[in-house]
Amino acid sequence: MKKLKRIAAAFLAVLMAVSVAACGGSASTAESASGAGTENAGSTKDTLNIRIPDGMATLDPCKWTLDSDFRSIYQVYEPLYRVMDDTTEVPMLATAYEIKDEGLTYVFTLRENVSFSNGDKMTAEDVAFSIMRATESPYLNFYVNMIESAEPDNEAGTVTLHLTVPSPGLIDGLSYVMVMNKKYTEENLDETGSLGYKTCGTGPYVVKEAVQDVSVSMEANPNYWGGTAPIKNLNFRFVTDETQAMNGILAGDLNYARLTTPNWEDLKKNSAVQTEELVANHITYIVINCTKEPFTDKRVRQALMMATAREPMVEMVMDGMASPAYTVVTPLMIGATQIETKYPYDVEKAKQLLADAGYPDGLDIEIQSLADSYFDEAATVWKEQLAEIGVRANITPLDANKLISNGMTLSYDVLTMGQTNSYDMGFINTFFASDQIPDMNMSGFSDPELDVLLQDAGTDLDPESRKAKYKTILERVDEECPYIPLFNRLTCVAYSSGLNYKPQVRNDRFFEASWQ
Repeated sequence: MKKLKRIAAAFLAVLMAVSVAACGGSASTAESASGAGTENAGSTKDTLNIRIPDGMATLDPCKWTLDSDFRSIYQVYEPLYRVMDDTTEVPMLATAYEIKDEGLTYVFTLRENVSFSNGDKMTAEDVAFSIMRATESPYLNFYVNMIESAEPDNEAGTVTLHLTVPSPGLIDGLSYVMVMNKKYTEENLDETGSLGYKTCGTGPYVVKEAVQDVSVSMEANPNYWGGTAPIKNLNFRFVTDETQAMNGILAGDLNYARLTTPNWEDLKKNSAVQTEELVANHITYIVINCTKEPFTDKRVRQALMMATAREPMVEMVMDGMASPAYTVVTPLMIGATQIETKYPYDVEKAKQLLADAGYPDGLDIEIQSLADSYFDEAATVWKEQLAEIGVRANITPLDANKLISNGMTLSYDVLTMGQTNSYDMGFINTFFASDQIPDMNMSGFSDPELDVLLQDAGTDLDPESRKAKYKTILERVDEECPYIPLFNRLTCVAYSSGLNYKPQVRNDRFFEASWQ
């Protein structure tokens, strides 16, 4: 039945193929879900076939929410600075910056002679436009909401940012903001204010065609300021099944894939494949709608937390390729601090909490989840765990766009979700701050006193003081249980033996890849 659902989903996606007007080119006929008609990348040496595991929603740099979206967008667009896994800042579309006025003003010097893929020259006005568009995006606002204005100087080739408060994580936040062609963007927005799959970036690749939840194909940008990409074609392919992805790597039909396969140890021994194990900056969690009965009662939320057994979930869902998580903070975040939860797994205490809240016979809830994904599998395991405390759960699988939309409009009971965090600890505002409702704070949880603590910690320039403040914040949130953290994924990357490349947890950039 699950296989039939996948086939039906793929067929529906083909029927709903999106025609992509890539800036400077037009979309070709959509490929099939199986990738038929494309040559084996390992034999042509000018193509890279890359696995997409979780679906695709958009290629608009201000609308993305999924890792797969960002991984594709990052080949087409570029930020002012790139931040590597070790937090090193690498100049991209800016070559330098100066900090003034005690951290309230940043002046960026832009790289010269940069063009968009349609030949338009990148200007300071394009950069300022892109940054301010990001401040208005519910998906990116957190990264740049401290920016009050962006002042372009086309003649000097600079952009001056004026901040409302000092921001220790500004460069990290800007690394998620892609520079867009102002004129092209304004002329191509749809009725929802989105570019959808239309693209026009400064990056090393341009989009040829895209089919939602099936594939995105790209070719080298002939106008790229950094030169022509060594690998001329990128094909991002939607493959949800882990065994299918592993077999694709072994057969050479896929050249690069992030995997959670139970056969990982065997794969590592195969000479035809290169493997890397990377600590991910990703948290998988359950969101509880704190605005809806009975979840407005924190005892119900605490009971759900105490019914959650993470270790067996890691084994059953991720085949052990993850570590249990008790906060939304990930290990790679700068100044990361962990706490001991007050609500560890305890079935009897969970039952008592439900009884105290007025539900001695349990209750009925709906779990919304991403269809045909490991989130769906996590929901299934959690459903069985909840049954131990008398909670009767029904799982509703949804596509990515619907799931995210429901989360951002608080149209759910509980839902499964995953998030790649920023390296800056201030990113946890997206989970808990009142001003992130109803956007990134999908729980609807609001606490005015916590908002003050978050604001104070986010503007503290002293690392040790800041770390202590975030520990206090996490302890306060642990009491409220608006989210149930599940696990931090281990990123297992497999790629063809002939590929020269160093995988990155955060921002794979395939311009740097080449075939031997």
